[in-house]
Amino acid sequence: MSESVVLFLISVLLIGAGSEGFARGLSRLGVPGRYRFLMNGLCFSAPVLAVSFAAGFGGYPRTAVAIAVGSHIANVGLVLALATLARPVVGTRPEIRTAIPLLVCASLLAWFLARDNALSLVDGVVLLGAAIGVGVLLVRESSSLPPPVHRASERSWIGVVLALAGLGWMIGAAALLVQSMEGVVKEAGIGGIVFGLTAIAGGISVRNIAAAIVAARRGEGDLVLEGAIGGSLINLLFGLGVLAVGIPVPMPDRMLMDVFPAAAIATMFLISVRVNGLRTRRWEGLLQLATYIGFVLWLLPRG
Repeated sequence: MSESVVLFLISVLLIGAGSEGFARGLSRLGVPGRYRFLMNGLCFSAPVLAVSFAAGFGGYPRTAVAIAVGSHIANVGLVLALATLARPVVGTRPEIRTAIPLLVCASLLAWFLARDNALSLVDGVVLLGAAIGVGVLLVRESSSLPPPVHRASERSWIGVVLALAGLGWMIGAAALLVQSMEGVVKEAGIGGIVFGLTAIAGGISVRNIAAAIVAARRGEGDLVLEGAIGGSLINLLFGLGVLAVGIPVPMPDRMLMDVFPAAAIATMFLISVRVNGLRTRRWEGLLQLATYIGFVLWLLPRG
């Protein structure tokens, strides 16, 4: 096994450890209940943002876009699918009902803005404006929720330390991953875009998969749906928005353009979840997983 591959695997493990520390830190901060959806979404999207920003501002802007879009597809085809296979998920919170059509709109918006093979500064401003609007809407939808109950022994400063340490850990590991990426891509014989859509997007989803399966087994369906849906909203609107504002991304590669419709199709799976009263079924999870595997197998020969 080459040095680049070893470095890549180590960085993926470090990102997982950092994202776990970040999530545990946020959970100790006593965030008001109306921000719960955004907080859980941020826990799922933080490793994606760290890696996509490191790649984008490190000289690989198209790979950064591929990571953000690929992670959205993985949230549906891997995270939610595997959690459903572990135990069907049941959601109850009203903001989840609102977030699903918003995610459909977000995926279509990203596809529309990328139709000219570029994400420009104006596109980035539009995406960030949409991110702010979605955030405000979801907070208002959640305003009637009671605040979370915390034990007296839990202190907010511990949460701050954990969250900051996890964030710093993720940023350092993301830089390490980008450093190893070029060598792994050359050895694998695939393009950086395909590598970002598959290996990186799937690799940095490992912690989210584990968290979603544990939550599903405990009957915490809201946590699973909030994480997967909220994480995708943040990746598509905030993540792509920051990238486009910071480094306008030309995307002449048709491979990347072909993936935006795939992201929109993946989002459509969530429509059945909303129609079924925020309930997932095992056969749907199996179908989502099979579709994701088919998506990856379709990508690899094209890379």
